[in-house]
Formats: sequence, C-alpha cells, structure tokens
Amino acid sequence: MSYNTATRNSNGLWISQQSTGTHAFANRSAQNTGDGIRVTSTSARLTANSAYQNGALGIDAAAGVVDGGGNRAAQNGDPAQCTPNIACS
Repeated sequence: MSYNTATRNSNGLWISQQSTGTHAFANRSAQNTGDGIRVTSTSARLTANSAYQNGALGIDAAAGVVDGGGNRAAQNGDPAQCTPNIACS
C-alpha cells in the first residue's frame, strides 16, 4: 500500500494481522484521534511513512514489523511518537 492519506478518523491507517507481506510506503496520516498508523501484522514493512498530530502514537507497530527507514512522526499525543521497533525522525 502506497501513497494513501488518512485524516481526521478514529485511527488513521491500519494494517491488520490478517494481512501478510504488506509493504507500506510513503503513506501519510494526520489529525486522527487515535494512532496515525497502526500495524498488527508482524510480516509488514514500513518505509517513508509520516504521521503528524494524531491523538496517540504516530506509528504503533507490533514487534516483528520491519523498519524500512525514512519514517517520520511529530506532534502526536504520545511523546514516544513511535513504538521502539520503528525509528521515527
């Protein structure tokens, strides 16, 4: 999934655990009341996504999700911005 935008929802983009081998690239999530990008599929890869001004985490990814680099998160409700397995600048 690439180049999607989710704005002003309860949660922004969600990759469920039923999804397999999903590569999320260059998606944007902003101003959602919950997480900007939530990933429960442990076979997913996140690359160059951005999450700003969401109510909880910018990127909430389950352990095992691969960090493809270039992810960004700022001004989200949770000061951690992203789960520890995803580096967000």
